[in-house]
Amino acid sequence: LSFTLKGDIYFRYLSFNDASEMKKAMMSKQPIKIDLGAYYNASPKDKGSVRNFQPTMRELVFDIDLTDYDPIRTSASGADITLRCWKFMTVAVKIINERLRKDFGFKHLFW
Repeated sequence: LSFTLKGDIYFRYLSFNDASEMKKAMMSKQPIKIDLGAYYNASPKDKGSVRNFQPTMRELVFDIDLTDYDPIRTSASGADITLRCWKFMTVAVKIINERLRKDFGFKHLFW
C-alpha cells in the first residue's frame, strides 16, 4: 500500500496489522491517493530486514479518469462528478471487462 499526500509526498511499502491501524494512519496522513501494490514474500514494513524481499504476485490496474470524458460530458467537467457521469465509468468498465475476458482469457476479475 502507498499513500500520496498533497505536494506529491509519497509513503510507500506500508502495511498494517488490522483495519483500525490502517484507519489511524489514513486519518493522520489524510492521503489524496491510495495505491495497492504487489504481494510480497514478507511484510513491506520489514523490507529493510528481509534478505530477499521481492513481490510474489502483482495486480493489473486500470485507472479510468472521468476528465478524459470532458469533451462529451454535459453535467460536469474536471474534478466535478455527478450521478450522470458514472454512466461513462460503467460503460468503460463493461468494455474493459469484455476485452479482458474474450481477448485475453481472464477468468477471475476483482471489480
